[in-house]
Amino acid sequence: MKKLLFNHILPPILYSIVILWFKTLRIECMDPNMKREIFMDGRPHILTCWHQHLGLLYYHLRGWEDLTILISPSADGDLAARMSQMAGYRVVRGSSYKQPVASSRSLLRALKQGLSIGIMADGSRGPLHVAQMGAVYLSRITGAPYSAISWDARWKIQLNSWDRFILPLPFSRCRVQYGPFVTVPRDADDAQLEAHRQELENQLKQLAEEVSWH
Repeated sequence: MKKLLFNHILPPILYSIVILWFKTLRIECMDPNMKREIFMDGRPHILTCWHQHLGLLYYHLRGWEDLTILISPSADGDLAARMSQMAGYRVVRGSSYKQPVASSRSLLRALKQGLSIGIMADGSRGPLHVAQMGAVYLSRITGAPYSAISWDARWKIQLNSWDRFILPLPFSRCRVQYGPFVTVPRDADDAQLEAHRQELENQLKQLAEEVSWH
């Protein structure tokens, strides 16, 4: 019964609510040229953001058929996976926390198939706003560039969760900003990898400042 609920009954109901809610928003892309480059470049690439920003980006990026996202194999993940498929995303199941190797292989496979992937810079469990190595490693292995994305809403609520998850309130104005493509050399050593990780973390923080309403 729970599987029926999470796979067939709840997804279309919640998806309709999300779409109606987010359609009231006034979303401004601060750099339309960068957005066009991200969407029209044609190369597989790695799009990354803070975990707290999933809400608006789920709506903003919907219909991007080449974007593959990793969702946990839990019951809650069943619901998220079905809703993501309804929004036009490709979905692979796995846990970056419990099954990091298998999950990395699934994402690598997607990149090698010419698809793009979306991953959380600070992972599924944090720490908050500390970039992990995922995007950097995947870029070095595949040669695919990564880019960062951030957003903020003038009127929003912030949940008391580890990621301080943000939800824009209806009819709010929102700003979205994309960062440039960055590619990690295939021969990058540990010091260079750490430099790229720190650069990604700094870039996400800078983008957050650029879109901030305060």
